[in-house]
Amino acid sequence: MGYDSTVCNQKLTQQGMLPLCGGDYHCQDVVNQSASYHSLCGNGGDATMYTPVQCTACTNGQSYLYFPAPTFFAQCAAQGTGWGPSFCYCCCSCFANDTVIAIPGGGKAIYLFTVGEAVMAGSADSSDGKLGINWAEAVVNFSAGTGSKGHQPMMVYISLTGKTPHELICSTDQVFLLADGKYTRAEKLRPGQQLVDKDGDPVSLDLISIGSYDGGVHHISTDQAWHKKPDGHLLLAGGVVAGDYTLQLYFDQLPAEMKEDGYEAKPTLGTPGYDTTHANTVKRAEALFEFVGSNMKSQDVGRRIMAAGLFKTYSVATAYIPYGAQALFTQDQAADIAKNGSQAPISNNISQGTFNTIVKQFAGFYPDIDFYFDILDIVPNLYAFEYLGRQTVVVSGGLGRMKGFNYEGMFMAMAHGISCFYGGEPKNSFGYSGVGQADWYAFGVIGKLCWSSAPAMAYLLEARKQWAALFELVSPANAKGNPNDPLNDPSLACRSQTVDVAIAGGNLPECAGGESLSKISLQQAAAISDSDVVLNFSLALDDASGTNVANYSLNPDAKVTSATLDTVTGFIVHLKADLEPNTEYEVTVKNLVSILGTGLDPEHTSVGFTSPEQ
Repeated sequence: MGYDSTVCNQKLTQQGMLPLCGGDYHCQDVVNQSASYHSLCGNGGDATMYTPVQCTACTNGQSYLYFPAPTFFAQCAAQGTGWGPSFCYCCCSCFANDTVIAIPGGGKAIYLFTVGEAVMAGSADSSDGKLGINWAEAVVNFSAGTGSKGHQPMMVYISLTGKTPHELICSTDQVFLLADGKYTRAEKLRPGQQLVDKDGDPVSLDLISIGSYDGGVHHISTDQAWHKKPDGHLLLAGGVVAGDYTLQLYFDQLPAEMKEDGYEAKPTLGTPGYDTTHANTVKRAEALFEFVGSNMKSQDVGRRIMAAGLFKTYSVATAYIPYGAQALFTQDQAADIAKNGSQAPISNNISQGTFNTIVKQFAGFYPDIDFYFDILDIVPNLYAFEYLGRQTVVVSGGLGRMKGFNYEGMFMAMAHGISCFYGGEPKNSFGYSGVGQADWYAFGVIGKLCWSSAPAMAYLLEARKQWAALFELVSPANAKGNPNDPLNDPSLACRSQTVDVAIAGGNLPECAGGESLSKISLQQAAAISDSDVVLNFSLALDDASGTNVANYSLNPDAKVTSATLDTVTGFIVHLKADLEPNTEYEVTVKNLVSILGTGLDPEHTSVGFTSPEQ
């Protein structure tokens, strides 16, 4: 089974690696490919099949052209207006996966298969109302793996009972046939479901875990043609019916009616949705990502010694967060984001790569801060604290895997963590900069320090957009903050205002603990003629409110016909009005706005004056 560009595009889209380069090729086909592309594939192409790689292309936003590297920029410029260099994503052709397979007359370890050998291939049949499997001899046309050793993250352990107990270890995207004749992937399995054996009889799934596997893994595919259905691509793997590598790659092409009911909406292992959706039928071990039926006892097995390797169940325990640590979100806000948003599965390692990239960027600016990515913490949040003399920023895997929260948003979230130490006053009782102050320092100082020149504004605005999308996931009740504690819990509306002010170069808003901005006071009024009144204010006024005659009134009544701002000072206003001679007047102002955006001090909106004698 060879490389397929359609599968590449499907894999990239699922992982959010956009835009796609397009075209029927993989990374080695790009004419300006070099050793740098091969190194991104990992060990010369021995990493996972369809590894995403960033390529340089010339594009007009719709089409992509590829030129030799030495002449790339000249040829791209020659395409004319609207064309320019950009990055897009394509795939490397590499390998990986595992199990133990039925052959004519017996069985054979999967890693021993070579191309051209016989294997039993199945097709499901339920035409008589009972699920059965029709087995026929086929030929292996693809066989590849990691060898006898290796460390495989994000694998699945499955314990089954039937005529004979079984246990399997597979990748999260391994396809299985269910007892109802439909198909699903390992990442969506749950205790209580039934797989099938070689005769189509049910095999109950008792326990499922996610963890790492120290040992070799392998793939094989049959030589049967692909017709968007599993016929000829089913194997008897470890006693149950599972898909070959072709079915694994093309699973998304199956019609919806062939997949498990509600497949697309089913949550994946290790996400908050998995726990909540299956809360009535499935329970998780207290300390491990091990799941059993709600009426069963957890085994709590952290290490399973298998025939060819060691499976280590992931621990639920997350990084130590001391009391008083400053968090990006309150617990309730983080819970809302997890509930109302969407996370990539734990098996998606893109967020880990993004985190690692940002850490390297910050290392030169803030070498005294330790960063930690808590991949198994599914609650989307970030924490900053000092422990044993070290300043530490912990990013949860749940935050990193939030869909739509990408490099820019993550960068500024980690900048917020740094700002808890560097942001300055106002500080909370634990000595960390307040939440709003950390937001302000992150967007107003760190972002501009680390991102410079023209791209800086684009990055800041994209981060602002991604933060706003997370804020929108929080319920109104939890978004309003605590008005009695603006340092630790400002409203999300206030935080959005703080981000905008920081990017624009302003000061921390009062709602986030900033100092109150001065309001306008009417300080003095004097009539210099029977038609000219000069007003002095404490602050310069904006033009729109300062020149609006409706904002000025006189008592006794005298019509104000014009209001003119002094162009030099801005805090002096000249009024035109018909005044009676030698009369005491009171002038009152309203709806005025200063150039700082502040309004009137309600205690200083009126002042008296006397008109001159005739």
